[in-house]
Amino acid sequence: MIPTPDLYSGAVVGATFRRDAIDLLLGSILIAAGLLALIVFKFRRKTEDRGLLWFGLFTGLYGLRLLCSADLFQLGTDPVPRQFWSYFRAAITYSISPVGVIFLGYFFPGAPALRRLVPWLVAFAGIGVVTDQILHKPNSLQLLNNVIVIGWFLLLLVALYRNQTAENLRVVRAWAIVFAAAVLITNFWTFYNRNLPALVAGLEPIAFAGFLASRAQSSSGGSFKMKNSSSLSTKSWR
Repeated sequence: MIPTPDLYSGAVVGATFRRDAIDLLLGSILIAAGLLALIVFKFRRKTEDRGLLWFGLFTGLYGLRLLCSADLFQLGTDPVPRQFWSYFRAAITYSISPVGVIFLGYFFPGAPALRRLVPWLVAFAGIGVVTDQILHKPNSLQLLNNVIVIGWFLLLLVALYRNQTAENLRVVRAWAIVFAAAVLITNFWTFYNRNLPALVAGLEPIAFAGFLASRAQSSSGGSFKMKNSSSLSTKSWR
């Protein structure tokens, strides 16, 4: 008889923590940053700029998805079934695309094609959640979702290539390109193997954290501008 490993033994917990360290650390930080942004937005009633709202929603959802992906977090939330977190994470994965498109639109308003995707991404998110329940299989539309994510991040890269940027936002633009490249690598990889190696799985969250850090360090809220036209108003992304 093969002995069953003790999931709560020191050796198992230690190995799990080392594997989940990035997800736990960055997930917690991003959730806190997202909640702080939402609180600040709530008390800034006079402003019409909703960039902080979408920043808080996207950052919080991204961090929550990272946290839910960590085995140690799932072990620590017993007696909540692990299957619940699989469905919950899948729902976030479907829902984060429209929020991400709007969020990135505030930083890079030179990509009008992205705006037209939002209603379709919202519809797909609803279809994905319902399909998972009908098929009793979390993330049942993963491959189709990956195709969609690859598509709109390619549009973002095209916009970053075609648009000029303010002097103080060049580092932000560079990190945005790194983040987009990491997203593309991660999503393309899943066509080969859905179980991502630790190195590949860590690329996207680290690149996203770098993008947020670079944006926080920028001295002003400048935006990317089209070479041949004025910048797109951020009000159109509400």
